Amino acid sequence: MKPINDYLFIEKEPIKDTTEYGLYVGDLSKEGAATGTVYAVGPDVQGITVGAKVVFNEHQYDLLFKNKANGTDILVGKKAGIYAVHD
Repeated sequence: MKPINDYLFIEKEPIKDTTEYGLYVGDLSKEGAATGTVYAVGPDVQGITVGAKVVFNEHQYDLLFKNKANGTDILVGKKAGIYAVHD
């Protein structure tokens, strides 16, 4: 399966429940922007390649399927939902 037009598939990184110091992260802090790795890109997507780390609006993406190998979610959405690309 591959995305069409300006759609992308993103493998969402799991959100941790605690910080590295052991502090609990509440549910409200987990909403909004998320990070992930680009899994596949449509033919009209420019400037973003497979394997790129991105920050994106989680609410503009839909669950495509759950990766059973590592338990992560694969999401589908448009390039417009991406805020930043990590170099």
